[in-house]
Amino acid sequence: WFLYTTYSRGRWVLAGEDPGERLKPTHFKKKTLVTLFIKKNGPFFVELLPQGEKFNSKYFINIIIPLIDKLAYPKGWTKGEKKSLVHFDNAPSHKSKLTTSELAKFPFRIIPNPKYSPDVSPLDFGIFGTVKSKMPNESIDSEEALKEIIESILIDLGPAFIKSVFEAWEDRLQQVINNNGNYI
Repeated sequence: WFLYTTYSRGRWVLAGEDPGERLKPTHFKKKTLVTLFIKKNGPFFVELLPQGEKFNSKYFINIIIPLIDKLAYPKGWTKGEKKSLVHFDNAPSHKSKLTTSELAKFPFRIIPNPKYSPDVSPLDFGIFGTVKSKMPNESIDSEEALKEIIESILIDLGPAFIKSVFEAWEDRLQQVINNNGNYI
């Protein structure tokens, strides 16, 4: 979830300088669910869940999977071409029977996520926190503006950063294997 208003906990100012108005969080924060899908070599997409929609299997199948397919195979998939490796966390919308049967229609090879190690997902440990830490301390007026800011941050992070997150992910997966699948 991304908030439309980012609050800083503190502000450094020079002695005698006006720190300006400080926004205070409320219980009624406007937020939206953001889906990021990133390839190891840098290309990505950002999709915001429309207000009033639920992120369920139908949304995942109708909106997200076609975007993944387009990102993985921008020119379309041809028979004999290597299948793209795809990783999802263990969210119910990613693991439902409906989703699983739909994913079977696409040329993906699904990488399983360890049951007891949710912290190995590269988006969770490497991307979301980094992007959120770089969000501006201001109110964002629209979904389009929020999406543009997130995309801009990802572009600024660059392919080398994305590659380093994937390499860290491989290391974390090896730790899970070394720990017999138990929590790391």
